[in-house]
Amino acid sequence: MDAIYDRPFVTNKKAPVSLGGYVEANWQHIGTDGISDGHQLQFRRMTLFVASSISKRIKFLSEIEFEPADKEIAIEFAAVDMEFNELFNLRGGMIINPIGAFNQNHDGPKWEFTDRPLSSVSLLPATWSNAGFGIYGKKYNKNWMIGYEIYASSGFDNSIIENSENKTFLPTAKKNTERFEELPSGTPLYTTKVAIRHSKIGEIGLSYMEVFIINGRTTAWSLMKREVFMFLQWILILLYLKPILLSPRNVLG
Repeated sequence: MDAIYDRPFVTNKKAPVSLGGYVEANWQHIGTDGISDGHQLQFRRMTLFVASSISKRIKFLSEIEFEPADKEIAIEFAAVDMEFNELFNLRGGMIINPIGAFNQNHDGPKWEFTDRPLSSVSLLPATWSNAGFGIYGKKYNKNWMIGYEIYASSGFDNSIIENSENKTFLPTAKKNTERFEELPSGTPLYTTKVAIRHSKIGEIGLSYMEVFIINGRTTAWSLMKREVFMFLQWILILLYLKPILLSPRNVLG
């Protein structure tokens, strides 16, 4: 849940802006059935971060990535956060959808390999961002943290079924740069995530995405209210169970 701001930054108390970034490069020697291309040196990507606290409650963060292999310079994240309290804050701009464990938490220095997980590049579009708005929040209590994110954003187009793979293939959605300007279906993509973490054990979470077909008088706002209510229910349930699970009787048996 902390992936968005948990970045390698260089800060200075006198400067209003923080800068950061990383570079990924590797050496490979791969052979298949006794055939090899020999030694290969690869420059995978370079990423730059720029962040600023505009005021006490307003923050801005951007992530710009250069991938020579794809000959691509892309803005992966550029959003403004308006903070109200721990459990309710607004975010809008170019967001990274909270689907899976890797999409937001993809920075190279956190991982031991330059290749990204197959599940994150074959099943889901890796480092997939969209134009969108939403709410998020986190609550800390000693070693525990509980958090959530809910967004309405642009999403998929026909390329996920009409592609060279001849199958439903979600990663092709990254190639649709028009998703930052228009919604082909006219219906937002809703992505949500809820997670709970113990600092000495780890984190477990659940993410979910769905496109609602809006008919009649059903509005995007009423659907969002339903999603917010569902996630608030989960938050209240987890907050209620925590003292029970941590009571001496349950811990000692």
